[in-house]
Amino acid sequence: MTTAIDAIYQQRYLNLVSAVIKQLDIPETINRLVPYDEQCLTTPGEVVHLLLLDILSGRQALVHLEGWAAEIDLEKLLSSSAKAHHFNDDAIGRHLDRLHNGNIHQVYSQLVVNAWKKEDISSLHVLHGDTTSKSVYGQYVGKQENEEDLLITEGYSRDRQGAKQFQYGAVVNEDGISIYADIHDGNTSDKTWNPSILPKVQEQLEQIGVPDFIYVADSAAMTQATLAEAKRAGAYLISRGPNSLKVVKNALKIAEEQPTTWSAAFTTAKAKNSSEHRVQELSATYYGHEVRLVIVESSALDKKKRHTLEKKKDQEFIQLQTHQQVLDKRVFHCEADAKEALDKWGQKKKWNYHNVQPTIEARRTIKRKPGRPKKDEIPEEIITYHIQLVATFEEAIYEEACRKASRFVLIATVPLDYRGKSYVCIKDKPMWK
Repeated sequence: MTTAIDAIYQQRYLNLVSAVIKQLDIPETINRLVPYDEQCLTTPGEVVHLLLLDILSGRQALVHLEGWAAEIDLEKLLSSSAKAHHFNDDAIGRHLDRLHNGNIHQVYSQLVVNAWKKEDISSLHVLHGDTTSKSVYGQYVGKQENEEDLLITEGYSRDRQGAKQFQYGAVVNEDGISIYADIHDGNTSDKTWNPSILPKVQEQLEQIGVPDFIYVADSAAMTQATLAEAKRAGAYLISRGPNSLKVVKNALKIAEEQPTTWSAAFTTAKAKNSSEHRVQELSATYYGHEVRLVIVESSALDKKKRHTLEKKKDQEFIQLQTHQQVLDKRVFHCEADAKEALDKWGQKKKWNYHNVQPTIEARRTIKRKPGRPKKDEIPEEIITYHIQLVATFEEAIYEEACRKASRFVLIATVPLDYRGKSYVCIKDKPMWK
């Protein structure tokens, strides 16, 4: 139950938030860009204003928004003509439809540009872009071809497999402040999304007076289309190279062959147990673009990769046990036959993490005839030959495999010295210093 003191503090908080919303011209900008009937008792800007206050103060369900509006000083927060009953479900729904029909992405972009200009945010030269999915429930009708409505459908889900979804996309600066955001179809690939948003980001940055920028994205950005759009947008790209690319495979191979060219170990974090990195830098041409390849070796192996290597190691040991069980059933009465069988077996088997030394073991057994043995009868001795596998786990080889698995390649089109900073490795200097 809300006390009088709680209500006073809530109103003070809402007054502060409302002042910031008005200072950024959010309601006025929305009303200018979104067409609406002036005879309406509310405006799209006022509805967004109230929704922002609602979200930033605890988030009421939309069905309770009208009741919550009656509990606050609505006239002071919004306008002198604002009444709580003006913000019923129907009115809010119609204004949200107007926002959608008025190109919600353009509206949001203009609001972001206004905020950047007013706050004079200068850290705009390194931007990070990525997408995520939002799963939904229920039945959704697929859109027709060439329709602009959002397609809610199955795609690569980060929430649950087989779910229908739509996707969010965002581009933010080094401090996480948004410069671009959108909502797109649930089956949109990042390989398609990255090149499609770069011209839009460039357009917004030009309004702020930023001529070029660095775009950081995951491995899906390393495509011919993204490289071409980045160049047209005056952007430089930094991305992790997929291991499937030939240029990445070659870089990892060269790094393996040049053990003396690794940089000194360094860390990018201040924590005591933070991981260390070593790097090598190469240059290459990828789809006609000059790129810089930074091979990174980390002391912290990704948990998923380590789990995969441990699983392979355990499976190899189980295979050795299985082979031994099969070999135990084979009995040779001639040592030459045992050696021949051992040679054939050894030619087919390769082991990654175990040093296997197969041996031939001679076993002596007494052949006993049926019935009671005669007095002073010397029992017949039989020699049989068996193949034994002596396996030793090669810890050094396994650790070397882990170290190789910890290596990845960053691909960058950033100049050697961009705006006075090094954004890729230069000899023994660490990255992003």
